[in-house]
Amino acid sequence: MHRRTLSLLAAPAVLGAMTVAMPALAGTISGGGSPKAHKATARKASTSGHCFTAVVGGHHVRECLITGPRGPRGPRGFVGPNGPRGIQGKTGKEGATGAAGSPGEPGTARAYAVVRPENVGTSSSSAGLVPGQSTGFTGIRSSTTGIYCLTPVSAINPATAAPVVSGEAGYSGPEVVPLAVVYARQPTKDCGPNEFEVKTYNLAKAALSNEVAFTIIVP
Repeated sequence: MHRRTLSLLAAPAVLGAMTVAMPALAGTISGGGSPKAHKATARKASTSGHCFTAVVGGHHVRECLITGPRGPRGPRGFVGPNGPRGIQGKTGKEGATGAAGSPGEPGTARAYAVVRPENVGTSSSSAGLVPGQSTGFTGIRSSTTGIYCLTPVSAINPATAAPVVSGEAGYSGPEVVPLAVVYARQPTKDCGPNEFEVKTYNLAKAALSNEVAFTIIVP
């Protein structure tokens, strides 16, 4: 038995035509006899890449196909419709309230006070210091309108302290825009070396006023 190999170097369309014509061609190659006597029975015996062996008219013929060029890319398909929107999940239950934290460390302020000016006289006393909101001061006096001198406890030296004051609206008089300033330099013109001097102004009149309440803190 003779093995014949055909290499088909044609385009896919030509290969299809040759497949149809292969039985007749095989009958001619085998020699003699009628084409009908040689029925082309092709079966795929083995494959390796693009080659395969076929039985044509009783002969084994190895055929190889060459891949043609890639065709153009087809058009992009239509975008499908959006699916239905999912159901929104339920809101979870609020968690239980946590336990209260431990108390914080005591503040560092050595003295603080809320001053009501209408109770302040010319002599030093605790009048004018709001009880429960004042500590670290032993007395307060007013030397003149809108000027106050506060005496701290003996452990506080006004010459080395850095006091902070602010106008307080709750205890101030009606139609008053409160402003308070403090003097850190000691001694001052109006107060002694062991006192803090505070001046209060009504900004509505841009003048010193004895209707302005204030707070003071000594760190």
